[in-house]
Amino acid sequence: MNNRCLICCHADVSTNYFISVYNSSQNPLFFLHANVRSLNKNMDKLENLLHLLSTSSHIIAVTETKLKSNNFVSSNIPGYRFIYINSHTNSGGVGMYVQQGIFSTVRNDINLNNSLVADIWIDAKLNGSNSSTIVSVIYFHPHSSHQTFQDELESQLESLNLSNKKVFTMGDFNINLLQKSQPVINYLKSLPSLGFISLIDCPTRFMMNQTLSLLDHIYTNQHDKKIHSGTIVFPISDHHPTYALIENGFKKCQRPPIYKRYSHNFQLDDYITDLSVAIQELVYNPDPNTHFNAFLNKFLLASTNIYQ
Repeated sequence: MNNRCLICCHADVSTNYFISVYNSSQNPLFFLHANVRSLNKNMDKLENLLHLLSTSSHIIAVTETKLKSNNFVSSNIPGYRFIYINSHTNSGGVGMYVQQGIFSTVRNDINLNNSLVADIWIDAKLNGSNSSTIVSVIYFHPHSSHQTFQDELESQLESLNLSNKKVFTMGDFNINLLQKSQPVINYLKSLPSLGFISLIDCPTRFMMNQTLSLLDHIYTNQHDKKIHSGTIVFPISDHHPTYALIENGFKKCQRPPIYKRYSHNFQLDDYITDLSVAIQELVYNPDPNTHFNAFLNKFLLASTNIYQ
Protein backbone atom coordinates (compact mmCIF):
# COMPACT_ATOMS: atom_id res chain seq x y z
CA MET A 1 0.00 0.00 0.00
CA ASN A 2 1.42 3.34 -0.99
CA ASN A 3 1.79 5.93 1.76
CA ARG A 4 -0.73 8.15 0.00
CA CYS A 5 -4.29 7.15 0.82
CA LEU A 6 -5.47 7.79 -2.75
CA ILE A 7 -2.99 5.32 -4.26
CA CYS A 8 -3.74 1.62 -3.75
CA CYS A 9 -1.02 -0.74 -5.00
CA HIS A 10 -2.04 -4.41 -5.29
CA ALA A 11 0.73 -7.00 -5.62
CA ASP A 12 0.43 -10.09 -7.83
CA VAL A 13 -3.30 -9.97 -8.45
CA SER A 14 -5.13 -12.54 -10.54
CA THR A 15 -6.96 -11.51 -13.68
CA ASN A 16 -10.27 -12.12 -11.88
CA TYR A 17 -9.27 -9.84 -9.01
CA PHE A 18 -8.22 -7.17 -11.49
CA ILE A 19 -11.63 -7.37 -13.17
CA SER A 20 -13.34 -6.84 -9.80
CA VAL A 21 -11.18 -3.76 -9.12
CA TYR A 22 -11.87 -2.42 -12.60
CA ASN A 23 -15.62 -2.95 -12.32
CA SER A 24 -15.71 -1.15 -8.97
CA SER A 25 -13.89 1.91 -10.38
CA GLN A 26 -15.72 4.89 -11.84
CA ASN A 27 -14.91 5.80 -15.45
CA PRO A 28 -11.40 4.36 -15.10
CA LEU A 29 -8.53 5.29 -17.36
CA PHE A 30 -6.59 2.04 -17.86
CA PHE A 31 -2.85 1.84 -18.57
CA LEU A 32 -1.12 -1.53 -18.98
CA HIS A 33 2.59 -2.27 -19.37
CA ALA A 34 4.23 -5.59 -20.19
CA ASN A 35 7.83 -6.55 -20.77
CA VAL A 36 7.18 -9.10 -23.52
CA ARG A 37 10.73 -10.35 -24.19
CA SER A 38 10.08 -10.47 -27.96
CA LEU A 39 6.74 -9.37 -29.32
CA ASN A 40 7.01 -11.80 -32.24
CA LYS A 41 7.48 -14.70 -29.85
CA ASN A 42 4.95 -13.73 -27.17
CA MET A 43 2.23 -11.90 -29.09
CA ASP A 44 -0.23 -14.74 -28.40
CA LYS A 45 0.41 -14.45 -24.65
CA LEU A 46 -0.24 -10.71 -24.71
CA GLU A 47 -3.50 -11.24 -26.59
CA ASN A 48 -4.50 -13.98 -24.11
CA LEU A 49 -3.93 -11.58 -21.21
CA LEU A 50 -6.09 -8.92 -22.83
CA HIS A 51 -8.80 -11.52 -23.41
CA LEU A 52 -8.73 -12.67 -19.77
CA LEU A 53 -8.91 -9.09 -18.47
CA SER A 54 -12.27 -8.77 -20.25
CA THR A 55 -11.77 -5.05 -20.77
CA SER A 56 -9.79 -2.86 -23.12
CA SER A 57 -6.81 -0.93 -21.87
CA HIS A 58 -6.79 2.59 -23.22
CA ILE A 59 -3.04 2.42 -23.73
CA ILE A 60 -0.87 -0.73 -23.72
CA ALA A 61 2.88 -0.19 -23.42
CA VAL A 62 5.27 -3.00 -24.37
CA THR A 63 9.01 -3.16 -23.77
CA GLU A 64 11.77 -5.46 -24.99
CA THR A 65 9.80 -5.96 -28.17
CA LYS A 66 13.04 -6.97 -29.97
CA LEU A 67 11.48 -5.81 -33.22
CA LYS A 68 13.81 -5.18 -36.11
CA SER A 69 13.21 -4.24 -39.70
CA ASN A 70 14.20 -7.75 -40.83
CA ASN A 71 12.10 -9.73 -38.33
CA PHE A 72 8.88 -7.74 -38.04
CA VAL A 73 5.67 -9.72 -38.27
CA SER A 74 2.14 -8.46 -37.81
CA SER A 75 1.79 -7.16 -34.26
CA ASN A 76 -1.54 -5.46 -34.68
CA ILE A 77 -4.29 -5.77 -32.09
CA PRO A 78 -7.82 -5.07 -33.37
CA GLY A 79 -9.11 -1.76 -32.09
CA TYR A 80 -5.66 -0.24 -31.54
CA ARG A 81 -3.12 1.89 -33.37
CA PHE A 82 0.39 0.50 -32.93
CA ILE A 83 3.31 2.91 -32.52
CA TYR A 84 6.78 1.39 -32.19
CA ILE A 85 10.49 1.85 -32.67
CA ASN A 86 12.84 -0.93 -33.69
CA SER A 87 15.48 -2.38 -31.42
CA HIS A 88 19.07 -1.62 -32.36
CA THR A 89 20.42 -4.46 -30.19
CA ASN A 90 19.43 -8.02 -29.31
CA SER A 91 17.22 -6.62 -26.59
CA GLY A 92 15.23 -3.44 -26.24
CA GLY A 93 12.65 -1.86 -28.49
CA VAL A 94 9.35 -0.39 -27.29
CA GLY A 95 5.84 -0.04 -28.59
CA MET A 96 2.56 1.52 -27.63
CA TYR A 97 -0.96 0.40 -28.51
CA VAL A 98 -3.34 3.36 -28.42
CA GLN A 99 -7.04 2.58 -28.43
CA GLN A 100 -8.84 3.72 -31.56
CA GLY A 101 -10.90 6.83 -30.90
CA ILE A 102 -8.18 8.40 -28.75
CA PHE A 103 -6.59 11.27 -30.63
CA SER A 104 -2.83 11.18 -30.12
CA THR A 105 0.28 12.76 -31.56
CA VAL A 106 3.80 11.33 -31.32
CA ARG A 107 6.11 13.81 -29.57
CA ASN A 108 9.61 13.07 -30.84
CA ASP A 109 10.71 16.42 -29.41
CA ILE A 110 10.39 14.99 -25.88
CA ASN A 111 12.53 11.88 -26.52
CA LEU A 112 15.50 11.49 -24.21
CA ASN A 113 17.87 11.15 -27.20
CA ASN A 114 20.01 8.59 -25.42
CA SER A 115 21.34 5.67 -27.48
CA LEU A 116 20.88 3.39 -24.45
CA VAL A 117 17.22 4.30 -24.08
CA ALA A 118 14.26 3.30 -26.24
CA ASP A 119 11.33 5.62 -25.60
CA ILE A 120 8.08 6.83 -27.17
CA TRP A 121 6.18 9.89 -25.95
CA ILE A 122 2.70 10.82 -27.14
CA ASP A 123 0.32 13.68 -26.51
CA ALA A 124 -3.12 12.09 -26.05
CA LYS A 125 -6.59 13.50 -25.44
CA LEU A 126 -8.04 11.08 -22.91
CA ASN A 127 -10.86 12.88 -21.16
CA GLY A 128 -13.09 14.16 -23.94
CA SER A 129 -11.84 17.73 -23.73
CA ASN A 130 -9.13 19.87 -25.25
CA SER A 131 -6.71 19.12 -22.42
CA SER A 132 -4.10 16.50 -23.17
CA THR A 133 -1.94 14.02 -21.31
CA ILE A 134 1.66 13.08 -22.02
CA VAL A 135 2.07 9.30 -21.98
CA SER A 136 5.38 7.53 -22.50
CA VAL A 137 6.93 4.08 -22.57
CA ILE A 138 10.62 3.70 -21.73
CA TYR A 139 13.14 0.87 -21.86
CA PHE A 140 16.59 1.49 -20.40
CA HIS A 141 19.26 -1.01 -21.35
CA PRO A 142 20.89 -2.65 -18.30
CA HIS A 143 24.60 -2.51 -17.55
CA SER A 144 24.72 1.11 -18.66
CA SER A 145 25.20 4.36 -16.81
CA HIS A 146 22.16 4.70 -14.56
CA GLN A 147 23.19 8.15 -13.42
CA THR A 148 23.19 9.62 -16.94
CA PHE A 149 19.79 8.12 -17.64
CA GLN A 150 18.37 9.29 -14.31
CA ASP A 151 19.63 12.82 -14.86
CA GLU A 152 18.04 12.99 -18.31
CA LEU A 153 14.74 11.49 -17.16
CA GLU A 154 14.52 13.72 -14.09
CA SER A 155 15.20 16.79 -16.21
CA GLN A 156 12.44 15.83 -18.65
CA LEU A 157 9.88 15.04 -15.94
CA GLU A 158 10.63 18.29 -14.14
CA SER A 159 10.24 20.27 -17.36
CA LEU A 160 6.88 18.64 -18.15
CA ASN A 161 5.58 19.19 -14.64
CA LEU A 162 6.62 22.85 -14.63
CA SER A 163 4.75 23.21 -17.93
CA ASN A 164 1.58 21.97 -16.17
CA LYS A 165 1.43 18.85 -18.32
CA LYS A 166 -0.42 15.79 -17.05
CA VAL A 167 2.05 12.92 -17.34
CA PHE A 168 2.05 9.13 -17.10
CA THR A 169 5.27 7.31 -17.91
CA MET A 170 5.77 3.55 -17.67
CA GLY A 171 8.17 0.86 -18.77
CA ASP A 172 11.16 -1.25 -17.82
CA PHE A 173 13.63 1.17 -16.29
CA ASN A 174 16.10 -1.52 -15.10
CA ILE A 175 16.45 0.37 -11.83
CA ASN A 176 15.61 -1.93 -8.94
CA LEU A 177 13.55 0.23 -6.59
CA LEU A 178 13.74 -2.48 -3.91
CA GLN A 179 17.48 -2.05 -3.70
CA LYS A 180 18.71 -0.13 -0.68
CA SER A 181 21.71 1.42 -2.39
CA GLN A 182 22.26 5.13 -1.97
CA PRO A 183 21.74 5.96 -5.70
CA VAL A 184 18.32 4.26 -5.66
CA ILE A 185 17.37 5.95 -2.37
CA ASN A 186 18.35 9.32 -3.84
CA TYR A 187 16.37 8.55 -7.01
CA LEU A 188 13.22 7.71 -5.05
CA LYS A 189 13.60 10.87 -3.00
CA SER A 190 13.95 12.97 -6.13
CA LEU A 191 10.59 11.94 -7.63
CA PRO A 192 8.37 13.87 -5.15
CA SER A 193 10.56 16.93 -5.52
CA LEU A 194 9.91 16.76 -9.28
CA GLY A 195 6.16 16.53 -8.67
CA PHE A 196 5.87 12.78 -9.38
CA ILE A 197 4.88 9.67 -7.47
CA SER A 198 5.72 6.05 -8.18
CA LEU A 199 2.63 3.83 -8.52
CA ILE A 200 4.34 0.43 -8.25
CA ASP A 201 5.92 -0.61 -4.95
CA CYS A 202 6.01 -4.42 -5.25
CA PRO A 203 8.35 -6.82 -7.12
CA THR A 204 7.81 -7.04 -10.87
CA ARG A 205 10.52 -9.52 -11.95
CA PHE A 206 10.86 -13.08 -10.69
CA MET A 207 13.78 -15.38 -11.58
CA MET A 208 14.72 -18.73 -10.11
CA ASN A 209 17.28 -18.48 -7.30
CA GLN A 210 17.58 -14.72 -7.69
CA THR A 211 16.49 -11.80 -5.54
CA LEU A 212 13.14 -10.27 -6.43
CA SER A 213 13.38 -6.92 -8.18
CA LEU A 214 11.17 -3.96 -9.05
CA LEU A 215 12.28 -2.91 -12.52
CA ASP A 216 8.95 -2.00 -14.12
CA HIS A 217 7.76 1.43 -13.02
CA ILE A 218 4.79 3.74 -13.55
CA TYR A 219 5.08 7.42 -12.61
CA THR A 220 2.56 10.23 -12.66
CA ASN A 221 2.17 13.80 -11.44
CA GLN A 222 -1.59 13.39 -10.97
CA HIS A 223 -1.77 13.40 -7.17
CA ASP A 224 -5.44 14.26 -6.81
CA LYS A 225 -6.76 11.11 -8.50
CA LYS A 226 -7.80 7.86 -6.87
CA ILE A 227 -5.53 5.30 -8.51
CA HIS A 228 -5.43 1.51 -8.32
CA SER A 229 -2.13 0.06 -9.48
CA GLY A 230 -0.13 -3.12 -9.18
CA THR A 231 1.10 -6.27 -10.88
CA ILE A 232 -0.87 -9.03 -12.57
CA VAL A 233 0.17 -12.67 -12.35
CA PHE A 234 0.40 -13.76 -15.95
CA PRO A 235 3.29 -15.58 -17.70
CA ILE A 236 4.21 -13.37 -20.65
CA SER A 237 7.84 -13.27 -19.53
CA ASP A 238 9.78 -13.25 -16.25
CA HIS A 239 8.30 -9.77 -15.68
CA HIS A 240 4.78 -9.43 -14.33
CA PRO A 241 2.58 -6.96 -16.24
CA THR A 242 1.92 -3.71 -14.38
CA TYR A 243 -1.19 -1.56 -14.52
CA ALA A 244 -2.75 1.68 -13.36
CA LEU A 245 -6.47 2.42 -13.12
CA ILE A 246 -7.23 6.11 -12.65
CA GLU A 247 -10.78 6.70 -11.43
CA ASN A 248 -12.78 9.29 -13.36
CA GLY A 249 -9.79 9.60 -15.65
CA PHE A 250 -11.51 8.74 -18.90
CA LYS A 251 -14.64 10.33 -20.32
CA LYS A 252 -15.78 9.60 -23.80
CA CYS A 253 -16.30 12.56 -26.08
CA GLN A 254 -19.95 13.55 -26.04
CA ARG A 255 -21.30 13.84 -29.53
CA PRO A 256 -23.66 16.74 -30.15
CA PRO A 257 -27.31 15.67 -30.55
CA ILE A 258 -28.45 14.95 -34.09
CA TYR A 259 -31.84 16.37 -35.02
CA LYS A 260 -33.91 14.97 -37.85
CA ARG A 261 -36.99 16.46 -39.46
CA TYR A 262 -40.11 14.31 -39.44
CA SER A 263 -41.51 14.62 -42.97
CA HIS A 264 -44.44 12.21 -42.74
CA ASN A 265 -47.01 15.04 -42.69
CA PHE A 266 -45.10 17.34 -45.02
CA GLN A 267 -47.40 19.31 -47.39
CA LEU A 268 -45.53 20.89 -50.30
CA ASP A 269 -48.29 23.46 -51.12
CA ASP A 270 -48.41 24.73 -47.55
CA TYR A 271 -44.62 24.97 -47.48
CA ILE A 272 -44.51 27.04 -50.69
CA THR A 273 -47.22 29.37 -49.36
CA ASP A 274 -45.39 29.93 -46.05
CA LEU A 275 -42.09 30.48 -47.83
CA SER A 276 -43.66 33.00 -50.25
CA VAL A 277 -45.14 34.99 -47.35
CA ALA A 278 -41.79 34.96 -45.59
CA ILE A 279 -39.97 36.26 -48.66
CA GLN A 280 -42.58 39.02 -49.18
CA GLU A 281 -41.97 40.21 -45.62
CA LEU A 282 -38.27 40.74 -46.32
CA VAL A 283 -37.11 44.34 -46.02
CA TYR A 284 -34.57 45.24 -48.69
CA ASN A 285 -31.07 45.94 -47.43
CA PRO A 286 -28.32 47.20 -49.76
CA ASP A 287 -25.74 45.08 -47.93
CA PRO A 288 -25.87 41.65 -49.62
CA ASN A 289 -24.62 39.76 -46.54
CA THR A 290 -27.25 41.32 -44.27
CA HIS A 291 -29.97 40.72 -46.87
CA PHE A 292 -28.93 37.06 -47.29
CA ASN A 293 -28.87 36.44 -43.53
CA ALA A 294 -32.39 37.89 -43.25
CA PHE A 295 -33.56 35.63 -46.06
CA LEU A 296 -31.88 32.62 -44.45
CA ASN A 297 -33.60 33.28 -41.13
CA LYS A 298 -37.01 33.51 -42.88
CA PHE A 299 -36.27 30.33 -44.82
CA LEU A 300 -35.28 28.37 -41.70
CA LEU A 301 -38.33 29.62 -39.81
CA ALA A 302 -40.70 28.55 -42.59
CA SER A 303 -38.93 25.18 -42.85
CA THR A 304 -39.17 24.59 -39.11
CA ASN A 305 -42.84 25.52 -38.89
CA ILE A 306 -43.95 23.18 -41.66
CA TYR A 307 -42.40 20.15 -39.90
CA GLN A 308 -43.96 20.80 -36.50
